[in-house]
Amino acid sequence: MQRLTRRSRCAPLPLARPDDGAVAVIVSLLLVVLIGFVGLGVDVTAAYAKTQEAQNGADAAALGLAQACATDELTCPGASNQPMAHDLATANVRHQVDTVTTAVDYPAATQVRATVSAESENAFVRLFGVDSFTVRETATAVWGAPTRGVSGLPLTFSLCQFDKQGGSSGTAATVYLTKSSDAECVLPTSGNTMPGGFGYIGDGGGCGAEVSVDGWVEATTGNTPKDCSASDLTPLVGEVVLLPIFDACVTKNPKNAPGCTASSTTGDRAYRIHAFAAFELHGFNFGGSFKTGSPVPCGGSDRCIRGRFVEWVSLADAFEYGTGPNLGASVVTLVD
Repeated sequence: MQRLTRRSRCAPLPLARPDDGAVAVIVSLLLVVLIGFVGLGVDVTAAYAKTQEAQNGADAAALGLAQACATDELTCPGASNQPMAHDLATANVRHQVDTVTTAVDYPAATQVRATVSAESENAFVRLFGVDSFTVRETATAVWGAPTRGVSGLPLTFSLCQFDKQGGSSGTAATVYLTKSSDAECVLPTSGNTMPGGFGYIGDGGGCGAEVSVDGWVEATTGNTPKDCSASDLTPLVGEVVLLPIFDACVTKNPKNAPGCTASSTTGDRAYRIHAFAAFELHGFNFGGSFKTGSPVPCGGSDRCIRGRFVEWVSLADAFEYGTGPNLGASVVTLVD
């Protein structure tokens, strides 16, 4: 017969091990370290976001100042430009940054550099004595006259015509492409526009051509632009386009272009590009379907464009910039 035994209810409890207190201390320390690493990760991530915000502010300040310098709105270099830089920077730095400071300097005659510093309090790392992180970012913008690019409107005009139309003053004008040009850039004997008047440019690769200042571009006359359709040109109405302006012309047939110098090494004629000018296009008539505007700017056998030469700054990278003649058009870009 199996005998049952009863364990006494008063039996002593097991004794605590002497290392239990040390384990508790170690766990507490590890928790502090773990929380510290988590907090550091959170604050470092926030600091990275602040870095991006500071870079946005620096980019905006540099580009804005460069545009103002290019149009002579500001005197550059100029100490008074710092307030404008600060306004541009703070307008482009969002709520992640508590305080923003800006500084401006000019590494070169046509370069401006904006430095944006931003500081924000830490949420976790301050428990370890680091109250805040400071981030500092810079951006450098450069401005200059356009010196190379593809002309969207495949025309070139003489420097005389540009001057007679008021230059980049913004005066509205209808520029005639025919012998009856009202720009008074004419030869006293024949009445033809001088020199060469105008030309449709193209390189066979589509509407327009790549053009360089101080370079020569082949051109033709006629009723319609070369290698273009009306649908290529209509979207340009209402836009600002850069037109190459020439200061010399050569031709193999002087009778057809009395304003040009005779040369057996060119085609119909070629123009030496002096600079680019900004033209706000309002309408055109090149004959046939190549016409638009309300109303169409000219009729009959006349060929013309309507609009105005303006001062204009491009932020696009379609044109290279340099130190060539400035007819009111400028290119601004970030270089750092």
